[in-house]
Order: sequence, then C-alpha cells, then structure tokens
Amino acid sequence: MKTIKIGGWLLVLFLILTISQCLENPKPDYRIFAFVEEDAFNTVSVHKTIEISVASYLDLSNDLVFGPTAEGDAGEILWTSSNISIATVTRASVSTALVRGINPGTATITAKSANDSSSVQIKVINSSEMQITSTSGAKEGLDISPDGLRMTYTKDYRVQINSINGGQEQDLTGLAESSFSAKWSPDGEKIVFVAQSGFLYTIAASGGVPVQLTQIYAYEPTWSPDGSRIAFSSASRLYTISSTGGTPVAHTESKGESHSLYPAWSPDSKKIAYCYDDKLYVCNTETNTETLLVEGTVMSGWPTYNYRKTPGWTTDGRYIIYLKRSMDICMIPASGGPEEALAEWMSSINRLVLSQFENKVFFYMDFLDQFMVLDLDVFALYRLNCPDVPAVYRTLVSLATGPESNKLYFIITTDHPNSEVFSLNY
Repeated sequence: MKTIKIGGWLLVLFLILTISQCLENPKPDYRIFAFVEEDAFNTVSVHKTIEISVASYLDLSNDLVFGPTAEGDAGEILWTSSNISIATVTRASVSTALVRGINPGTATITAKSANDSSSVQIKVINSSEMQITSTSGAKEGLDISPDGLRMTYTKDYRVQINSINGGQEQDLTGLAESSFSAKWSPDGEKIVFVAQSGFLYTIAASGGVPVQLTQIYAYEPTWSPDGSRIAFSSASRLYTISSTGGTPVAHTESKGESHSLYPAWSPDSKKIAYCYDDKLYVCNTETNTETLLVEGTVMSGWPTYNYRKTPGWTTDGRYIIYLKRSMDICMIPASGGPEEALAEWMSSINRLVLSQFENKVFFYMDFLDQFMVLDLDVFALYRLNCPDVPAVYRTLVSLATGPESNKLYFIITTDHPNSEVFSLNY
C-alpha cells in the first residue's frame, strides 16, 4: 500500500475543510479502505492468521480527504467472509480483524461501516516443501524435462540427470572436462550444455556421445520453442545455431564488455528478447534486425550492469516481462510502448522465472524467504509459502517450473558449499 504524506499546509486545509463541513453537517461522511498487513500479500496458510486493517477518510463534497481521523469515526466495522469454509474473519479491535485460513481457495473479506464498505480478496494456501536430493556437492542450473519426469542440474561443475522424485543421479556427458548450463529440448529428446572449453554440445537425454555444435565460446543456451534452433550469447553478441549443427548465425553486433544477455525466445520461435545493462532489445531472427524497446535512466547509485535482466514472454507473445534493479517486475509490449511496473520495491528479488505452461511469473525474495507468484491473467500477486516470522535467510541457487501446476522446483544451499533440490507444492 502506498503511504500518503500530508504536508503542513495540507493539514491546515484539511482542518479548515473539516470544520466547514462539520458546521453544515455535524456527522461527517467517513469512508473506509481495507488493507492487509505488510508483506502478507493477501495470502494466509491453512490454520494460520493474518491481520486486516481499515483506514478512514472524509468525503467532503465528493472530494476524498485523507487525514488524522480518530479511531471509530467511520462507525463500528462489521466484518464478513464470502466463504467461511475457506477463510473466517474475527474482529480484533476498532479498526482491525484477524483472517484465519481454513481450506485452500480464495475468499473475499469485506469491512462494512455505516456509510461505506471495502473488500479484500484473500488466498488461502496449504503449501509444503519436500527435499528431493540428499547428495553432497554444490548444485546449480536446475531444469525440468517437458514431461515433468526428470531433471538436470550441475553438481560440482558436471551436468547430472535424475528422476524428478530424486534417486541415483547420473553424470550425463561422460566428458573429462566440466559441463554446465544444461537445458532440455522442447520434445525432451535432447539436452544442450556448455563444456569447460566454452563450446556448445548436445546429447541424447537417454545418454550417448555428446555432439559438439560450436567452435566459438557459447553461453546461456536456450532452445527455440519449435526445437529447431538454439540461441546463445558470445562476447555480448546474440547467435543462433541449428539444433543439428552447422554454422552459427550472428544476429547482433557486440554491445561491449562481455555481459549476460539472458536471451528468451518468443512463443513463435521468430524473435528473441534480451537485456544488456539498462536496455531491453528484441531481435527478429528472420530479418536480422533488432529493436531497442526501453532504455531507462538508471537511478543514482545503481550500476548499469544487470539493471534490467531475465526477460520472458507472455504465452500469447504480446508482452515481455523482466526484472529491473532486482526490485521491480516490469512489463512492456513486445511491439514497443511504455514500460509498466507490475510490482515495485519488492524485497531483494532473486530468480525470476516465467512459466512456459501458464501465464504466471514466479520469483523468490531472499530477505523474506518468500516464494511469490504474479498471475498475469488477473494481475494478482500472492505468496506461495508463509514462512515463520522472522524469516530464516536462505540462499536460493536456482528456480524452475515444470508442466505440473501448483508446483515449483528450486535449489537451496543447505550447508555451504553443499546444496540440494527441493519442491514446493502450493
């Protein structure tokens, strides 16, 4: 909720208007606004409670004036729930109530005064974490197979393949050198990865001999949705190569220092969105043209490096979602237009991921230990877990989605340098 600050002159104006109104009408017309406690994000777990408050303000001749009103000025608040089998609400004080989760689902909590009412939609969750792996080693780069049955990750600089339920992990590549950045092909038949040499390889998901694709350094490989090409970055240039091999095609010029580009394919496999410092581009791979979508002014004290990053496309291909300064989730039309903030000043966002299977954005906030989802169909922001307060700080290494709804996968450092794969059911 945005805080409204009133300067001294506004306070004087408020008092004058209040006195004037009261001379004409001894019973001022108070309105109310209901809001949920900070960091709860309208979400409560089953058998837990969150607090809802109401703020009062005056309606003076249809002009809404916020100010220092006394508790109870709006009259006694009546609290109701649209579905008591999902969430109940109990009055706690003159201006607050406690909402208790009963069963998973959504319920509308309404505060009603003599003159007004205000409602808040509450999501009740019953999330649970489960540790999948229990092997030593530093794991990272988690990716889930399209059928949701297997996963790959890098452990101690070697790509491993494992069942989605855990078990005996297997070294995938068989190469003497290290390997990392493994990604499943859309059909689940192949896996692309980068070797220690910096060259790109593919290998059958069932195993076998790796096939070298490039003779140039290649990083951040990502499959086109139709599986025909693989995009990658090299020396801050964007390339694609046929998934069966051949000559890499450079689609852009170098942007300067070698930074991550975070390439992301459009759903139609024709365009690639990517970021470089404070800029967001879209490259048309068919015409070899690129469009600068946004170049914002970097806030004082913020480095340009990774100012905008991790872009992804909505499932209809109309918009691009990305992370800005690790605090804001922004959206912009893929054809160009104004940048819009979907969520601002979030607490240290780590790992933003757009689902390939549904119109949702998932991310993790370090300092609150909260997994979050932004539902783009209804533009609602919810928590996926409700950690204890104060939250325990954990180091999230990787975050991934699969085809199964209501489930996330992630890697958390357990005891440094060891890390394990977990799932979150919500």
